[in-house]
Amino acid sequence: MDILQSALGVLQTLAVIAASIAAIIGVSTWRKQMVGRRKMELAEEILTLVYEVQGAMEWVRNPAGWSSEGQSRPGRADEPDEGLQRLKDAYYVPAERLSHLDEEFARLRVLRHKAKAYFGHDLEEALAVFHRVRNDVSTAVHMLLATASDDQVEGGLRKEWDRKARNMGTTDHPDEIVAHLEAAVSTIEEHCRPLLTGK
Repeated sequence: MDILQSALGVLQTLAVIAASIAAIIGVSTWRKQMVGRRKMELAEEILTLVYEVQGAMEWVRNPAGWSSEGQSRPGRADEPDEGLQRLKDAYYVPAERLSHLDEEFARLRVLRHKAKAYFGHDLEEALAVFHRVRNDVSTAVHMLLATASDDQVEGGLRKEWDRKARNMGTTDHPDEIVAHLEAAVSTIEEHCRPLLTGK
């Protein structure tokens, strides 16, 4: 009888241990699946937004514009010189277009932090390129506006600012900002696409 009770006690203990191990494995598997699913959703969100912003930046920096663009420029009404006013309006077009992307860049900023948490520094750094490009374009526009009537500004500087504000790339001289964005998108795809395609 004692032997039978001892054997039952051992079996009960083994059953509890087996159930505990199964529960731990189940929780661990569930957790990995949840993290994997969250990474996949995040990768899809990042790629979708990056493609959207990349396309929008092509529009922002497109040198062609409508005559009505640039007229939301602050201080415009106080300028008596019509020729200078038109020049500054043309310079302001990329900044005006950028202002329509505030929400997208805010979402991108949030995703940068999530990307770093889930994927590491390389992906976060690739996403940061978009913010640096935005700042470069804004700064270039500001410099063009601030020096529009200054004949003392070196022509090379103004051309450099204009190249940052607008895509002036050619086949022989590709646009530097477009190249930076393409490299960033390539890095982002390397991190995100395998989660979506399984390759």
